[in-house]
Amino acid sequence: MEEIISCPFCSCPATLFQSGSRTTGHGESSDTAGVKCTQCPAEISFLYYSGANVASRQLTAIELWNKRV
Repeated sequence: MEEIISCPFCSCPATLFQSGSRTTGHGESSDTAGVKCTQCPAEISFLYYSGANVASRQLTAIELWNKRV
């Protein structure tokens, strides 16, 4: 798995997270995946439907965090 680089705002370490599943309005379930700083409120997150691959979610979250555009 790709390394998570430090926070662009405070330079502290960042960590990967994933929330538990919840049911949407159409009976499907979704969850949130992302990366957040361990010290400041910096975070990037997004919703996925439960059918999405967990490894793919994690890799996408890390790539978006590391991109910093």
